[in-house]
Amino acid sequence: MKHDRQLFRAQFSPDGKFIAAGGQDKLVHVWELEGDKKKTLNAHKTWVSSLVFHPKTKRLFTADYLGVIHCWDYEAGGKSRWTIPNADRNNVHALVVTPD
Repeated sequence: MKHDRQLFRAQFSPDGKFIAAGGQDKLVHVWELEGDKKKTLNAHKTWVSSLVFHPKTKRLFTADYLGVIHCWDYEAGGKSRWTIPNADRNNVHALVVTPD
C-alpha cells in the first residue's frame, strides 16, 4: 500500500475487508485486503484531510483542506455520489457518520 506523497488519514472499513487512505496527493486509495485490489477515488482539488466509512453501508466520506466533502460508493469506485462544496471555509479536520 503506497501513496506518492504524505499520508494524512487511513481507516479500516467496518467489516475489516477494506482500508482507505488519503493525503497530499489529493487522491483516496481504497484497498481490498483480500485479493490486493485497489481503487483510486479522484475528485479532491487539494489535500485529503479526513475520511470515514459509514458503519452500515458501502459509503466512504472524504474531506479536504478547502472544506469540500465527497460521498463515494467505495466498492464500485468511479465518481463521487454527491458533494458538499462549502462544508467549511477551511480544512475539515474530522468527519463522523452515524448509523442512521
